[in-house]
Amino acid sequence: MWMGLNPLPTLASYWSKNEMYQTHIPKYMTRNRFELLLRTFHCSNNQICPRGDRLYKVRGLVDMLVSKYKVCNIPGENLCIDESVIPFVGRLSFRQYIKNKRHRYGIKIFKLCINDGYTIGFKIYAGQEAIPGVAVSTKIVMELAADYLDEGRTMFTDNWYTSVSLANELLSRSTNLVGTLRSNRKFNPKDVINAKLKKGEIKSSQNENNTVIMKWKDKRDVLMLSKKHKDNLIETTNKRAQKLFKPKMVMDYNKAKGFVDISDLRNSYHSPLRRSLKWYRKIAFEILLNTSLLNALTLFNTVTGNKMGVTEFRENIVQALLMKTTNIPMISKPTEGEIHKIVNSNRGRCSNCYFEMVQQGGREHAQKITRKFVLVEVNVHNYKLGAYIRIQDQKT
Repeated sequence: MWMGLNPLPTLASYWSKNEMYQTHIPKYMTRNRFELLLRTFHCSNNQICPRGDRLYKVRGLVDMLVSKYKVCNIPGENLCIDESVIPFVGRLSFRQYIKNKRHRYGIKIFKLCINDGYTIGFKIYAGQEAIPGVAVSTKIVMELAADYLDEGRTMFTDNWYTSVSLANELLSRSTNLVGTLRSNRKFNPKDVINAKLKKGEIKSSQNENNTVIMKWKDKRDVLMLSKKHKDNLIETTNKRAQKLFKPKMVMDYNKAKGFVDISDLRNSYHSPLRRSLKWYRKIAFEILLNTSLLNALTLFNTVTGNKMGVTEFRENIVQALLMKTTNIPMISKPTEGEIHKIVNSNRGRCSNCYFEMVQQGGREHAQKITRKFVLVEVNVHNYKLGAYIRIQDQKT
């Protein structure tokens, strides 16, 4: 998080002695320790990973955090679903290409957001979502909104999700649907789709389930579907303070659709994500250091009534964590009476690492690769402590 506030060219730059790159990070952690923690960061046990589960490495972390998001905030009437991209250019079977996003290559995630950009639903797209007879977009909407149906809420979606079939599905669960619509969807009224309009004109149609499909001519044709609106116009003003008329359906959609846009915009401020070949680390840092932090900021501003910005909130969290680390009691150095006792070991290697190297390249390969360690016992304040210390290779 600190590195996101103070970006430098590489990770090594934070420990550089060059005056251009000097920071206070080396005071709290050495470079070797940071790289070791980063290299060994995991969210699950790889040895019990079920075959074919692409998201096993992060599923437990994501499910735990999303359950906390839902407990901490109860949504109001409006919900919004949209996709975002976690940038990733490495090799990955479910990496996506989305041309209209800032980061075109990456891991697609579906987010369910409410007011102020608070995220209450988070789903990673890993392929294998298709079910016979059910559109993928419909399946994703119903899964993300499962806990908030049957309560008269309104779902706002873009044209990838919106369809007459989804509107009927949500209607059976007492939920309204509002969103932009593609002209080639099934059950669209042909008279509305094929209508030729001049700027400001409206053409609409309503079916037996009170689903309104409207076509409005602005700078270009706007096709929308709604379960709670009619085709009425309301007066508003543009950025130049000029009066104009827009459909109320469009006004409400633009307001609610900004929930996910606010979340993505705030995520871009001082993001700690860096280039990595480990996709699960990207997702873990995204949901821990971006999504969770922005949700905490929304709750903080709501409870306290303040309007703290993202940058200031990140700074306060970093400073609070640094104060906590400085208050950790340190073990004093051994005195002359406290003698280091080295315990001899026959092999001097970690048995688990040695076994893995044998499986990879045989016994000779394991002897070359596996590092040797010795167990060092230290008596500190009448307590016996033990630690494995790596034997440094020395040239003779």
